[in-house]
Amino acid sequence: MAAVLSGNRNFDGRIHRLVGASYLCSPALVVAFALAGRVTIDIDTDPIAKDASGAPVFLSDLWPDDAEVDAVVRQAVTPDVFAQHGAAKPAGAGELGSHRGAARRPVPVEEASSYIVEPPFFTQRRAGLAAEPSVAGARVLGIYGDGLTTDHISPGGEIPADSPAGQYLQSLGIRRAASTPISAGAAITT
Repeated sequence: MAAVLSGNRNFDGRIHRLVGASYLCSPALVVAFALAGRVTIDIDTDPIAKDASGAPVFLSDLWPDDAEVDAVVRQAVTPDVFAQHGAAKPAGAGELGSHRGAARRPVPVEEASSYIVEPPFFTQRRAGLAAEPSVAGARVLGIYGDGLTTDHISPGGEIPADSPAGQYLQSLGIRRAASTPISAGAAITT
């Protein structure tokens, strides 16, 4: 299997742990490859689909030319759009201002959450810890190569049932979902 995605990062397992190859493309090309259902086509010359009458549909039939793109940009990107959204607002305006001074956790943590768990070092902090001049006795938790990113260790994707995280969630009585969603902006083909 291969994935075609529109994003700013690409690495093995980005879309799904079982998808070994993934390719970065523009959002429009992600849709085109999804319509084709495979990445083993020459997107410039092979048809990507068939219309209602069975005639082949090529990327060139769907892709706008430069004049069409320029016309839409001229219509949608106007100075007033920037003036409206870029205007200075008074300090404290908006939703953020209404929360100033509120004594609360930066991220509310539900005690029964299996997704966000408050680490014990926030609640079991020793008195005067912040005043200590240095950290003594600290140990390295892990040394990883350049290929590891937060996407690899984040629980945002599929969690295999036999992994340590999967076993932990099962111990809490959490059942595996019926299907694994695919990331938005991606097309998986065979």
